[in-house]
Amino acid sequence: MLKEWSIFVKVKPKLLKTTDGIETQYLSFQGSTKIHTLAIWAQPQPYFRWHYQNKAHCTGKRGKCIPAPSRWRRVPRHLVFPSEGVQGQTTNLDVPPTQHDAFYKVVAKNSVGTDDVLYSVDRVSGRWIWIYNVTYGNNLR
Repeated sequence: MLKEWSIFVKVKPKLLKTTDGIETQYLSFQGSTKIHTLAIWAQPQPYFRWHYQNKAHCTGKRGKCIPAPSRWRRVPRHLVFPSEGVQGQTTNLDVPPTQHDAFYKVVAKNSVGTDDVLYSVDRVSGRWIWIYNVTYGNNLR
């Protein structure tokens, strides 16, 4: 007699990141701009939470602007899709045209663990936005 077994393996979220830690995109500035983040591994699917801080609130080290760990604020819900209460594999953030230089951090969380990605958004002219991935990992909580 054969018996069937089901195995459910839980895996903490792993967000898609560049191998060198810096992801650069130049995007046309027309209306809002989206930052897209993908969980390449996660079981169960994670919930995403977005945070931001203006660059005016960052601290500098040797000329580099880095975010201050105590300055993170929640991104308004209407800028995030899908909403925070929905599990999924992807999340998108609308960066409104009125938002000036800022850091954004997305945290993916499930019952096993968390992962995060940190982005820096800089307005470089009236027509372009510069987005790059500053660092990643669990080092900014």
